[in-house]
Amino acid sequence: MNKFWWLLKVLLVLPFLSYAQPDIGARPLGLGRAFVAISDDGNAPGWNPAGMTLYNERILSGMFSRLYMGIHGDALGEGYLNYIHHFKFGSLGLSFTQFFSNLWMESKFSLSYGYMIPTTFFRNKLSFGLSLHILRNEVVKGNITYTPQIGDAENGINDPRNDPYFAKHGWDKIGFTGDFSLLFRVNPDLSVGACISNINQPNMTLGNIAGEVHPLTIRVGGAYRFRQSLIPTLELLYENKEINGKKRFEPRAGVEWWFMNNLWALRTGINPEEYAFGFTYRTKKALDLQIDYAFVYPLSTLRETGATTHKFSASLRFLPPPPPLVDLSIRPQDISVYPKNAILNEPVTITAFVENLGERSVHNVKVTLSYEDAESGWKLAIPVDVVSEIDAGERKELTFKWTPPGKGHYQMFVSIDDDGSNLPSITGEIPELDEENNRATAEFDVFPLPKGEVKPQQLVLQLSKLTLIREEEPIVPIVFFEPYETRVADRFYRMLETIGKRLNENPDIQLSLYGYYNPLSEAVGSEAYGEKLASERAKTVRSILLKFAPDAKDRIVVVPTENYDPSRWRVGHPEEMLPEDVDRINSENRRVELRTKIIGYEDWKYIIPFSRNSSDFDISFVEKIKNEAPKLKALLERNKELILLFEGYTSKEEGINSDLAFSRAYKVKKAFEDAFGHDFTKMYGDRLFVYSNTTRLVDKGKVELALSGESLIYRPMEGIMASSGYELDEAQGNLIRTKTEVEAGVDSFRISIVDENGNVFRVLAEGTGEVPEAIPWDWKDDEGNLINPKTKYICKLEIKDKLGQRAVAYSDTIEVEVTDRQQQVETLIIVQFTFDEEISESKFLESRIEYIARKFIEKALEPKKSLVAVVSGHTDVIGFDYRNRELSVERAKKEEANLRRYLIYLLGLKSNSELDAWLKRHNTVLTYKGYSDTKPYVITKWEENQLKEVNLGEDTLPEGRTINRRVVIEFYMEKEGEAVPKPVPAP
Repeated sequence: MNKFWWLLKVLLVLPFLSYAQPDIGARPLGLGRAFVAISDDGNAPGWNPAGMTLYNERILSGMFSRLYMGIHGDALGEGYLNYIHHFKFGSLGLSFTQFFSNLWMESKFSLSYGYMIPTTFFRNKLSFGLSLHILRNEVVKGNITYTPQIGDAENGINDPRNDPYFAKHGWDKIGFTGDFSLLFRVNPDLSVGACISNINQPNMTLGNIAGEVHPLTIRVGGAYRFRQSLIPTLELLYENKEINGKKRFEPRAGVEWWFMNNLWALRTGINPEEYAFGFTYRTKKALDLQIDYAFVYPLSTLRETGATTHKFSASLRFLPPPPPLVDLSIRPQDISVYPKNAILNEPVTITAFVENLGERSVHNVKVTLSYEDAESGWKLAIPVDVVSEIDAGERKELTFKWTPPGKGHYQMFVSIDDDGSNLPSITGEIPELDEENNRATAEFDVFPLPKGEVKPQQLVLQLSKLTLIREEEPIVPIVFFEPYETRVADRFYRMLETIGKRLNENPDIQLSLYGYYNPLSEAVGSEAYGEKLASERAKTVRSILLKFAPDAKDRIVVVPTENYDPSRWRVGHPEEMLPEDVDRINSENRRVELRTKIIGYEDWKYIIPFSRNSSDFDISFVEKIKNEAPKLKALLERNKELILLFEGYTSKEEGINSDLAFSRAYKVKKAFEDAFGHDFTKMYGDRLFVYSNTTRLVDKGKVELALSGESLIYRPMEGIMASSGYELDEAQGNLIRTKTEVEAGVDSFRISIVDENGNVFRVLAEGTGEVPEAIPWDWKDDEGNLINPKTKYICKLEIKDKLGQRAVAYSDTIEVEVTDRQQQVETLIIVQFTFDEEISESKFLESRIEYIARKFIEKALEPKKSLVAVVSGHTDVIGFDYRNRELSVERAKKEEANLRRYLIYLLGLKSNSELDAWLKRHNTVLTYKGYSDTKPYVITKWEENQLKEVNLGEDTLPEGRTINRRVVIEFYMEKEGEAVPKPVPAP
């Protein structure tokens, strides 16, 4: 091939293609290329990208065509593929176009974008479009062939693939350009379009030959739709390129006719360079296929070659997915008002739940709260609220606080997607599947609060003489059984109920049950039977405890008999029994004992060692314990019966020395309080117990710090202060007067006497209907017990109206004044002992003496005439009389000495002589006495509306004998009354 002939062929093709490159789509070509004002199908990216906004189908389009089929010696062709997708923010099109021949190829990759300006800004449909094109031109080097011939070298003919021009400028070139377009639908029939192409006029010739660029092209046109079936269109083209000394400016015209329900179309068009006609077939099914054909006949000199162009293109329209449904719902059951019946001048809270039943999120949802006023009509209760977003499927809570302007009945309306401009109608912006479920109502009434006033006629009860008695009721955590029995007697239920309730309130304390049998009478010759009997007794007690503490079933444990000796004697020994004591001793050995332990802290213990005969210690041992502070605080907070026990010991070399053991324990306790700080001591100081253990000697003096739950089973039940020795005549009765104002009507009322801590002393009247105006009161509770002179009381009136609104009123303080003489008798249990021993049954009771010592000091410091405190020792009836007399004195003497030891430490004294002087200065006597078995434990309490003596230490019962093995402290205080002026009766 001659080099110059080949170059000439290329140079001829390049200029032609640079300005007359065929455009895409058979339909636009069939209209004579007058398509800028129509552009309503998949060809829009190539002609006017703004047209992509005119439809919502996704379209895949493609075309392949042979160009100018009359030209010989080369095969010119063109193909393209594009896809259009629609988003909320506009429409995107991706296109790929390629022109090819044997020796030349042009490729173009295009990204197009179209956006329609919202009608809120521009009423008619105005869209704009942008396109970015990546261009690539290439000489197809692979299709160039060369066969050397004789004489080529002599004539300067070389292999064109080695041509120096392409070696210098390359075989391909890449460039960029862009388009901008507009499409204006003046009305549904008339549209106007414009497009500026090749804005930057890229030069795509190899070697940048001057003037050979893609010219700036401007196309402007209009189209009109007659009945949407006949569409004539006219377009003007301007190219910024001179041909024969003139800029290119030419008209284009076309017309198309759609028929058979727009399934078929015929079209024709003309421009100065070509004449065209074509047709379209469209399926209009769910998968919509459109096939276009165009025949293009050139009107230029090309027609002399017989060159014609046939174009086929196809578009596949995918119907867009149905728009996500939106349905906001607020149902009647989704709205509530609190309080249901509101109080005048106080806000109500209206809560509504809005649910998005649709398939997409919604934004900026307007919500109104409205009501109808009888005088001024419909009103917004609060300004329009806006919910920023409600996701699909989301249920969102809306809360409104509103104060009703007056009393009456209100019907409130919560409306969603409502701007409140046309109440009571809903005016919204969000198109919904169901517009009828956008409102819910709630009704309530508003009334003023009920009012009440309560006044006792007398605020002071004056008595000349009064005796107050309070005695603690001990707990014996043992259940005793009849021979061979496993049934629990009714008399033990109160004790088990008390322990069960305490167990509920102490989640870290475990209750262990140990069953026992009497080996001399219940399991003669059969130890296995005795063990089974003991185990069954423990299981029975557990089942009763579970009635009172069902949630503590995992903490009430029956201990297997193989872990202890179920035949162990509790009282006496066979060889020491007196004949009359045999049955009593046997009954105490048929039992179930209750014991406690701290779950997870069974082995928790700190040991502080001491040098011989010294009460000084290394403070670092206490600092180590400080690391346990958070854990101990949490444990003490959860378990109100838990105590920390500081147990002091003396060594074998030191011998039994109660003062030294006590001093050691007390000093460690004080160091512990200092280390743990004021807050800890203030909260939990009353649960830090000191115990001087002289029952056994250890190898080296020490103090053991341990946790104990014995308070749960041994802490006595505090007695109620009972009044006796007074005279109250009828004239001293009281009259409680009331005044009420309840507009909504009284639903219920209650008039009661409560103490200063809020505890109910007596309910005087309660019921429904009208509140009585006056109620007589005899200064007593329901059991006939007089109000306590040491406590102040008030009268309380509670009213609930028919709307559920409540009011509470209180009177002035009510109290007792003793004008002549007042005597107080109080008994506190110091300790309970094991049989025939000075050893306490409980370390808790033994260490509780600090509590008693503080009570003692409190009473001694009161203004009074005198105080006598007697530490009295007692025994049961079992055993020899002489031994019981000795034992009762020994017990009383030991505990009196122990009490003195605490008093000395608490008062900061140094010796018993200083304590005696202190007692004398405060008109107080402290002594001890032994009573043997002559005084079983009897307490005074109100029963059946009268003051009765109840014998808790019944010697015929094993638990009564256990109680009688005791030491108690009895306080006898006498106070002089003060004369006061008689109060004036209330009107």
